[in-house]
Amino acid sequence: MKAISLTLFISIALITNAFSQAQILQKALDKIGAIKNVTYNSKSISTNPFSGGIDTSTYSAGFFNRAADGRFASYYIDYNNASGQYKYIYHDQKLVSIDMQQSNYRFEPDYTSGSYYSSVFAVADNLKGYLNNKKISITRLTDSAVNKVLCAHLYFATIDTSNNSYIKHHVYISKADNLIMYSKRAQQGEMTKGDMSLGVFKMNDSQYFTDYVLDAKEPAADAFTIPAGFTEEKKKVDIKPGLQKGTTAPDWQLTSTDGESLSLAKLKGKVVLIDFTVISCAPCMLAVKALKNLHQKYKDSDVEIVTINLSDKRDVIAKFRKVNSITTPIYTNGKQTAEAYLTYGVPNFYIINKKGEVSEYYDGFFENFEKIVSGRIEEVRGDR
Repeated sequence: MKAISLTLFISIALITNAFSQAQILQKALDKIGAIKNVTYNSKSISTNPFSGGIDTSTYSAGFFNRAADGRFASYYIDYNNASGQYKYIYHDQKLVSIDMQQSNYRFEPDYTSGSYYSSVFAVADNLKGYLNNKKISITRLTDSAVNKVLCAHLYFATIDTSNNSYIKHHVYISKADNLIMYSKRAQQGEMTKGDMSLGVFKMNDSQYFTDYVLDAKEPAADAFTIPAGFTEEKKKVDIKPGLQKGTTAPDWQLTSTDGESLSLAKLKGKVVLIDFTVISCAPCMLAVKALKNLHQKYKDSDVEIVTINLSDKRDVIAKFRKVNSITTPIYTNGKQTAEAYLTYGVPNFYIINKKGEVSEYYDGFFENFEKIVSGRIEEVRGDR
């Protein structure tokens, strides 16, 4: 009888605890869901899954005049990271992203495009999904202070050993006003593009939310206008990418992360495969293994394979090479070179013949890439 009573007591305690945890989360969701106007600041720290580098970003945001459907009539996000400063403004049912360095802008297709995904409202939407997912466990851990604010600490977890994937998410909710103060998430899973797999990757990110001002006053209309002198970014559909076959390939001179200088002129008399890439691009990562194999196949031959990174910093690229065991050079600061080659996305690839002319252009990575590109290289090698 005592054993039955103890079992019943434990069961009731577990149910009560689970209910309490769900209540804490629900109060936070209700609080955030009731916000009509707010401004706040945020700082995010994430680990690049491809290079292992640390990316830090900050932003200030304001959301105003929330409607019954949950959308705001207007919002702004002023975003800063290592690559520059950007601004997202939503007004009159249009979302515009503005590149403050390039002095240009573009209209985004959706209300939630751009940096909205990192807003406190997007985080709340993600947490709402946890409540309805039976595969995700919720545990309340010891209360902790975040930026001197006492918070309830909730831990959400789902682990699937069958495919080596997991989500482990810590969320800190202010006990005073039920606002989210801190989110820390670790994820692991297979990354794919279509039917192609990049393998299993880990991703870690954390985000602080500070300086909430509820019922904030909406700024004047000029806060939602595009700066004078800024021009609209050309749409990719309006641009025909890639140089025509037979065109003389533009010369370039670039330096690798090892300090090695190289130009296309130096490679005249060789067949050259040029790879335009950046580290944050998943399809670019699909190409890494194929390019390694092509490097090995054509080592010490009349074929040269050149990887040009458009915009990542040297130290980030160096770490990426180490993490991915890449022993061949990667040339940096290649954005202007990519523009000269009419490439407006990554990855992109060119085969240049021995006379310095464009023989082939590939817009993006694709299945059987290594076989197809190698076959075309052999054809170009045989051209007279």
